[in-house]
Amino acid sequence: MSMSQGFWHLSLKEDPSMPLPMKTLREASVELGIPEKEIKAMVDLKKLRAVMKKGNLTLAPDEIARLIRQRKTLPESAKK
Repeated sequence: MSMSQGFWHLSLKEDPSMPLPMKTLREASVELGIPEKEIKAMVDLKKLRAVMKKGNLTLAPDEIARLIRQRKTLPESAKK
């Protein structure tokens, strides 16, 4: 095995610092408990960033986390 093959072999392994995967509109809807139409409306109003991949809207994990934080009730947000 040459040096370049060894390098690529190591770089393709799972890395714990890899970014979290993007989630489809359906997956985000299930995780958040929000109807897909409501999430789609937020994307249309540019309140939420999404990317079109293979014909489906996908949301970044940071956008989903931001929605979760914004939807907390007052007692939940006080707990921190």
